[in-house]
Amino acid sequence: MPTPAGISFGPQRRAGAGKPRPYVRPPTLRWIDTPPNPRNIRVMPGPRCLRLAADLLQGLHFAFILFVVGGLILVLIGGSRKWSWVRNRTFRLLHLAAIGIVVVQSWFGVTCILTDWENALRERAGDATYAESFVAHWLNRCMYIDAPAWVFVVAYTLFAALVVETFRWRRTRPVWRRSERA
Repeated sequence: MPTPAGISFGPQRRAGAGKPRPYVRPPTLRWIDTPPNPRNIRVMPGPRCLRLAADLLQGLHFAFILFVVGGLILVLIGGSRKWSWVRNRTFRLLHLAAIGIVVVQSWFGVTCILTDWENALRERAGDATYAESFVAHWLNRCMYIDAPAWVFVVAYTLFAALVVETFRWRRTRPVWRRSERA
């Protein structure tokens, strides 16, 4: 029974109480760039998400380059200072495999897959892309050199030869020791 102020206490019967009400879906959080999708149609990510993915991929690419270049520098320095971790065989083989991939790609004229993915993401986001490899692009941009592709092929090959040579200069230690094998 309603009170004088119009506030009711307890259950009230209203007109049409026996009819079922249609289900209304509660609002959900959506990606900022994604339009509403009432029919569950597959929606492509928006340009902001694609740019973020391209930037993260570029960061991963930079970390790979840092591993390759910095790894060799640390092996050379660490070998002369008797750091034991630079003799770790797993680290050295991963380092050799990383530069080996770069060299094989450059010999066959294949652009790095990370560069291809980054360019594809930037193109889908509507951004400008670059035609040459990641390293060539940033070397051209930062150091203002205009070198043909063969210069980078030679540089990668010489760098890989230096990495292989460090296996002779700074020997790796075995993964297990004789006392641990038994």
